Amino acid sequence: MSDSNDSGAEVRVSVIALIVSLVALVATTGQVLQQYFATADGYRRCQASVMGAWAKKTRLRWRWRQFRFETLYSTPEIFMTDMFYPICPTEYLLGLNDIETNKLWSAPGPNNFGRVASENRSNGDLVSWLELLSQMHRSTHKSLSPSKTKDDVNREIKLINARQQFHSDYRRIPAIEVMERSWDFQTPDVSRPLAKTTLSTLAVMARRMGMRWKVFRPEDGIMHAEGGGHVLTSTVVRTLGLVVQYNYHGRTGSFFLNNSYSKKMRLGTASTNEEIYIPTREADSLGAGVVRGDGKLGLPDFILNTQDDIVDALDLLVSRDGMGDVLKEILRFDPTFTFPVGDLIAFSMAPMCLPNQDDHMSLVQIPAPSDDTGGVTTSRIGRLAFRCGLRDHLANRYLRNVLEVGSVGIPEIESTAEPARFTTPWVLAKIDQLIIESDDDDSVKKSPSMDEEEQWWTVRRKTSVVTLALDIVTQCSIFLSNLNPEEIPQFGYPAFLDSHIRCCVFGFELQDNWDNGREPGSLERRMMQNFTGSEYGQVEQYFDRLPILLDHWKMRGWTDEERIVDIWTVMMLRAFCWGICHFFVPGERVPIRYYGSQLPVWLS
Repeated sequence: MSDSNDSGAEVRVSVIALIVSLVALVATTGQVLQQYFATADGYRRCQASVMGAWAKKTRLRWRWRQFRFETLYSTPEIFMTDMFYPICPTEYLLGLNDIETNKLWSAPGPNNFGRVASENRSNGDLVSWLELLSQMHRSTHKSLSPSKTKDDVNREIKLINARQQFHSDYRRIPAIEVMERSWDFQTPDVSRPLAKTTLSTLAVMARRMGMRWKVFRPEDGIMHAEGGGHVLTSTVVRTLGLVVQYNYHGRTGSFFLNNSYSKKMRLGTASTNEEIYIPTREADSLGAGVVRGDGKLGLPDFILNTQDDIVDALDLLVSRDGMGDVLKEILRFDPTFTFPVGDLIAFSMAPMCLPNQDDHMSLVQIPAPSDDTGGVTTSRIGRLAFRCGLRDHLANRYLRNVLEVGSVGIPEIESTAEPARFTTPWVLAKIDQLIIESDDDDSVKKSPSMDEEEQWWTVRRKTSVVTLALDIVTQCSIFLSNLNPEEIPQFGYPAFLDSHIRCCVFGFELQDNWDNGREPGSLERRMMQNFTGSEYGQVEQYFDRLPILLDHWKMRGWTDEERIVDIWTVMMLRAFCWGICHFFVPGERVPIRYYGSQLPVWLS
């Protein structure tokens, strides 16, 4: 009896052990299958139909402790870098003409599926950042010299290193670094590999590609940009943060019909305005309303996004009793008034344009840092008016000399002699040379008269014009920065620029500083009328108000009138040469609080 009980207990134990073993086997098999399916799923989502050439970097790594394979894949991390900087082996610059490396960011061609070429259907499995890299590459390639390779960049780096210790802040282009990641750490909400960038890089490249930010609220996870066939939208993914989706639908018929920046041209054709920006750090900062002041002239960086920002910028020139206070009173009288900042930028910034020695045309487009970038220094009419004003001013000066000395030979001597550098006659010779070289003078123009700037956007200008203008800007900047304050009482370039805005632009006289029972608002209205006339009339007004400028500096102990006018004309010449090398493209700015933000952004 006891033997049968013992055998029954053994059977029950054996059955229980068998059941436990089967459960363990099933659980282990399930875990193995789960690991297998997870590995297979991760590997499947990182193949060529999803990642293009990036799939070649996908690999499996065996983990002995877990007895499974781990899927490792590589995606790009996009950032901005100076072009003339040593390139690491893991970094690739976009925009260069290297066929092998271009395969990393070139999206595969669309699948036709028997359709005609105009009805191509793109591969819907591809990650969107692959097309984004391709478009970034095309946009950057257009802004660089043609046929530039990685070997060319390395060669130029060696040349720079041989001449100077530090690298020049030159062109700034997007680059990618290959980052290897594990699919084990991919969140369940994400089904495809993600690329990574920063908020600042995305904002800069969106503008360079011709997009406009309709909504820019990354703190709420809401961002939307579009333009030139590109569309960027954002969402927030739990455990990841901000994720941006990119789409490219090409330039459809609605783009040519509805492009708000297009203008009709002759013969019934329409010219769309292409956006290709100068690829420098200073030009990118303008997209956020930030102006990089020329440090050699003692000018700080400032913001021109709003009218209040312009008031603060003018206060930076002269902190007390400057033109910022005058503009503040005008805005208090009329809040709708907008101060054109095109001339202020031309007076303040170092040139960003880079002459393209391999081509007869050079790129001049930069983002507009404010809604109103009007000004005389960036227009053809302004240049012609300045030359005319210089001629009249010198003629009057020579006439006064004749009357004072009583000799009729002075004008001929003055006109035939080589003008001394950085004097008014020298400025006239330089602006005349610039106008003739740029084919702005209708009297010597071979082609029919037509103001190109009023017909379409200026994307590029003649390299010979840009080279000449940049050389003049360099000469004028060196001269203005080397002026001795001990010889010229209270002189400084910021103070002299403020006096030009005060006296020549606004016509603010000494007696305007006191309230002599004038009618309320009369002074403000008079100041606002300075910007209602034509560009030609504004330049004429500058010359008419030179006596106010002279009186302003006489009050500060500087009595050499001819010297004051010479320095003023040199400053104006520098601004006009800066203006011909740059063309402002209108568009929405990125909020200043996000400028330079390193907030991570994932590209889905």
